[in-house]
Amino acid sequence: MTLLQAHRILIGAAILLFALYAGLALSGRLPLGRRARTAQAGVSLLVAAGLGTYLWKLGGAGPSRRP
Repeated sequence: MTLLQAHRILIGAAILLFALYAGLALSGRLPLGRRARTAQAGVSLLVAAGLGTYLWKLGGAGPSRRP
């Protein structure tokens, strides 16, 4: 396993974690007010989207993709 593969795995795990947290916040399982839960879920989804974009752009990097 290369360092780039490990990095992709960790970024993928972070995306999953942020999406799971957003789901927990929206389902009401966190002891917060409605506005706070909605705000935290929104921020979590934005972070997950940003990491997903980074992972997508990272996909072309690495020695295996060079011509």
